[in-house]
Amino acid sequence: MRVAVTGASGFVGEALIRDLLARGHDLACSYASRSPLAADARVSWHRIEELSGDSDWRSLVAGAGVAVHLAARAHRADQNQAGLRLQRQANVEASLALAHQAKAAGVARLVFVSSIGAGLERTPYQIAKREAEQKLAVLCRELSLELVVLRPPLVIGPQPPGNLATLMRWIDKGRPLPFASVQNARSFIARENLASAIAACLDHPSAAGRLFEVADTPPLSTPGLIKALARAMGKPARLFPMPPVLLGGVLMLLGRGEMAQSLLGNLTANPAEFRNTLGWRPTVSLEAAIEEMAQAKLE
Repeated sequence: MRVAVTGASGFVGEALIRDLLARGHDLACSYASRSPLAADARVSWHRIEELSGDSDWRSLVAGAGVAVHLAARAHRADQNQAGLRLQRQANVEASLALAHQAKAAGVARLVFVSSIGAGLERTPYQIAKREAEQKLAVLCRELSLELVVLRPPLVIGPQPPGNLATLMRWIDKGRPLPFASVQNARSFIARENLASAIAACLDHPSAAGRLFEVADTPPLSTPGLIKALARAMGKPARLFPMPPVLLGGVLMLLGRGEMAQSLLGNLTANPAEFRNTLGWRPTVSLEAAIEEMAQAKLE
């Protein structure tokens, strides 16, 4: 099958390309500012510089049977109304444009990679992802385009973006971290496992029209994640207690509200329906993924 993949040169896209090529698919992949991966005869690259309702996906989706939409505006400090407009432009309007153009090109199914945070709708990113899910569901029914929505949690893998990268820098520098009193639960997924989960959605007949949460199990607490990372990095976990309410307030005052939510709050996924419906199982353990991430950071 020919698969169109948006955002293919990003953090998750790199792993997805390897997975899909190993399964024998031909790929049409989009990228923005980052250079594409090494050339492969089975991969054609298409530059899409801006995510908006005007994004031209036509060359990308031409001849594809399935489109996987990874491209998104994420890990940005979009915390006001202007930020919400940018999130909607990139994560809602561009997604709807892709659906229209994919259907016109004869694509049968669209796999939309959303976020477990879409169920919270607290940040502009989460709001935009939820709106994209809802509007795509309506549009795809009108177009008779099969839609599969995946909600992954935070992704574990080498050279991560966002808060994971910040946390690893703190551990690497030996900074004391005030998270010993945090008793939360957060789901994670290894990057390779998310890639295989996306691949499972490409043509499974029971996936059409469904929204699934996908994650590795069991969840970890923030102190548990820090200890696992420190152990894998060969560093001490310098944890000390601070009341979570006070810590959250400090982070909010510093303009790190999204970080406070990520490191202090609960956010778990239930992958049981996805596993039971599609027969999917993780390909690597979360522990192994944390080890790989830590070692890559040290190199």
